[in-house]
Amino acid sequence: MPRTDVIPTRLAKNSSIVTPAGTTIDATLVTNGVRVVNAPFGSMWLEMSNTAGVSKNVTIRKGSNPPATLGRYGDLIIAVGTGTSREIFMESGRYAQSDGSLYVDFEAGTTGVIKVRAFPKQGMRD
Repeated sequence: MPRTDVIPTRLAKNSSIVTPAGTTIDATLVTNGVRVVNAPFGSMWLEMSNTAGVSKNVTIRKGSNPPATLGRYGDLIIAVGTGTSREIFMESGRYAQSDGSLYVDFEAGTTGVIKVRAFPKQGMRD
């Protein structure tokens, strides 16, 4: 089965956004994983909450070179405690796949919500 596509919420420069609802982590996401599409090259962050009864790991998969010139550093695995949220800062230079997306996987039994945010574009007229 294909990964579930998640589109990052782009932050607004000198403004605000409504906090995104996110995507519910269910059995399908745990089985297939997430593909963050339209991931801007640069920095973004992922917020993951864990509603499972025990700590669970979230894995951001290393990228392909090119474009991920830092993919050699491998996957990033973060433990998310039960009833907590973790915010994970990501650089696409390490995690970007050949199509520009990012892959996120969850430990079996994970439940909660995933949100992905992208920083505003850098130009003054963006």
